[in-house]
Amino acid sequence: MDIHKPKPFHGWREFLREYAIIVVGVITALAAEQAVEWLHWRSLVGEGRGDLAASYARLKLTMRERQLMSGCIGRRLGEIGAMLDKASETGRLPPVGDIGTPPDRLWAEPSWQTLVTTGTAAHFPRSEAARYAGIETYVQTMSASADREVVTWTRLYTIVGPGRKTGETELASLRGALADALYEARGMKLGSDQITRMIDETPLDTSGWRRRHLPGFDLQRGEGPKANAICRPIGPAPTGYNEAPLQFLPL
Repeated sequence: MDIHKPKPFHGWREFLREYAIIVVGVITALAAEQAVEWLHWRSLVGEGRGDLAASYARLKLTMRERQLMSGCIGRRLGEIGAMLDKASETGRLPPVGDIGTPPDRLWAEPSWQTLVTTGTAAHFPRSEAARYAGIETYVQTMSASADREVVTWTRLYTIVGPGRKTGETELASLRGALADALYEARGMKLGSDQITRMIDETPLDTSGWRRRHLPGFDLQRGEGPKANAICRPIGPAPTGYNEAPLQFLPL
């Protein structure tokens, strides 16, 4: 078997030429690999922006619902406060029908967390990524507030019934629930306004939320849900104290 020995270099010029060919080849291969990787991440970032835009459009619809219902929620809490004041004077809760509840919605935005988990978020421009991370923090705060709001309205629902005796201990507890409900309602309204503004400051097109349908709302005219129980006058009182939120859902 013949063994071909490497040809000796004839001078430094020939050596440098061969060396340059090898270096250029390696650099070209690395550059091509980096270009392919850059195009790959660029594609994933583009898809991520599309997912975020769709998710933010849904979120803006939920926040618009909350904004339009804010007045109804405030008025109902005022009515409940007046009932408690009266009960403090008379020692009795009046007959109270369905007081309604704020909309119970899922406050979540999963797209950005998915982009973080998959590593795609690291390839967004830093300032843009910071905006999305800030929105995610606010959404998590709203989710926690919504959970607390459900608890406070469930406590307030104990006044729904045909009327009965009460005492200052119970009334103090109900006033505490009322204060909690007022605090959460104001925080939810403020948070909805803030997140909407933050989304509008991103480069994403989220205008599609206006084309979505929200039962009972006129999004174009900014009108709230007159059919929602919390926006209607309180109806007839039930015959017993066995009511709770979501009473229209069978068990």
